[in-house]
Amino acid sequence: MKGKRGRKKAYRRKLILLAGLVLIAGLGCFLWFYKPDRVQAKVTLEAGEPMAEADDFLKRDGVEASYVTNMTGIDTSIPGEYSVEIRAGYYSYESVLEIVDRTPPEGTVRDFAIWQGDSCTAEDFLESASDVTGVTVSFGKEPDQKKTGDQEVEILLTDGAGNETRLTATLTIWADTEPPVISGVSDQTVTEGDSISYKSGVTVTDNRDTDVEIQVDASAVDLEKAGTYEVVYTAVDRAGNTATETAEITVKAKDKGEANREEMESLARKAVAACISDDMSDRDKLYEMFWYVKRHMNYTGDSDKTTQVNEAIRGFEEGQGDCFTYFSVLKAMMEQAGFETADVTRLGGETRHFWSLVKVGDEWYHIDSCPRSEEHNKYWYCFLRTDAELEKFSKNYDGYYNFDPTGLPETP
Repeated sequence: MKGKRGRKKAYRRKLILLAGLVLIAGLGCFLWFYKPDRVQAKVTLEAGEPMAEADDFLKRDGVEASYVTNMTGIDTSIPGEYSVEIRAGYYSYESVLEIVDRTPPEGTVRDFAIWQGDSCTAEDFLESASDVTGVTVSFGKEPDQKKTGDQEVEILLTDGAGNETRLTATLTIWADTEPPVISGVSDQTVTEGDSISYKSGVTVTDNRDTDVEIQVDASAVDLEKAGTYEVVYTAVDRAGNTATETAEITVKAKDKGEANREEMESLARKAVAACISDDMSDRDKLYEMFWYVKRHMNYTGDSDKTTQVNEAIRGFEEGQGDCFTYFSVLKAMMEQAGFETADVTRLGGETRHFWSLVKVGDEWYHIDSCPRSEEHNKYWYCFLRTDAELEKFSKNYDGYYNFDPTGLPETP
């Protein structure tokens, strides 16, 4: 009897143990198949904002959350949907991080101006623009780029997500009606057979263009034949505005004594060596040559005015002649000493008179070694005189130094 009761107790213990195991297994299955709903299916983040925290995915507080996914691989400036895994408590959950761009771009614009015939783009009006997804710039409506004056333009900023910002600015279109300005055109004098640089010293400026070309029409000039010819200078800017200047080219007949130039230059070298030295200033050199001619010449009132070369030789060898001889000798000496000269002839009067302009440094001055009579103030010397000084003298002494300045360099 006692053995039978023992077997029943053992059987009951087995039943209790089996029931406990079944209960534990059922609870485990319940916990396995039933996971608490703790994480949101999607979390939305504005592009450019800091990465969301793992807790932001929880539906409610009360449990600790962390990322299973490595979030460093997600760029929050790029819109899109990204799968993420979140651990909340004992469970892991799948969710979605949605990055969106709902913020329009920011920017500033400025007014802009162009010349008629030029063009502009929307970028020309832009001062600044920013957006996390990038910005493209365009016109809201294409402006009329042929119409002069002011007009309002709309500048459209569009980001990578299609958000738009519209700004306004003013487009000014200038009309170009001002022609170029040609400077430096002057009359020139050359000798038959010489060459000439028509564009030397000639420049053109324009209120708009920086590369206006000068066209020279010298088709009427014959450098092989003595005479006076017209040269036409033309400059046309981009807008078609035209400027025109003219100049006279005087071609002189060759000096009849040209064959004797070498002899003249030899005589001039000897005269120059006799009165100047290299250590002298330019003014002192001219002063010594001026007085050399005065001391070594006598005025006789006659000369062969068809040739400077032969008359200079006569002056060096015979030491006599008239104003043309004095002029020819001094001119030969000055040019032999390296000075640049220009010929001047009296305008009007009963007789002709000749003298020179000489360049000293960057300035030009009149010089004339020929003596004058008591009637024409023989003690007033024409040594490095200005145009104004000659004009004043001429008013008091019968227009003695009246001359036509056309084509001649101006004095200070």
